Amino acid sequence: MKIFSLGKDNWARTSPTREGVGFLVISLFVGFAAINTGNNLLYLTFGIMMSFVVASGILSMIDLSRIEVSMK
Repeated sequence: MKIFSLGKDNWARTSPTREGVGFLVISLFVGFAAINTGNNLLYLTFGIMMSFVVASGILSMIDLSRIEVSMK
């Protein structure tokens, strides 16, 4: 089973939702606050939030690559 065998024809276009954009903005604010304050808990929170973004992107790419559309 090839999980990442996406060819040029199989790329799905996705766009972030309003909630996704909000999550990214909050994540960037947390990252900026971590840099300014040097607080390790903020660095940890920022890292976890960014890992959620990466995991969401990978899982959605896998799910969208398995969709087959046919017309009757």
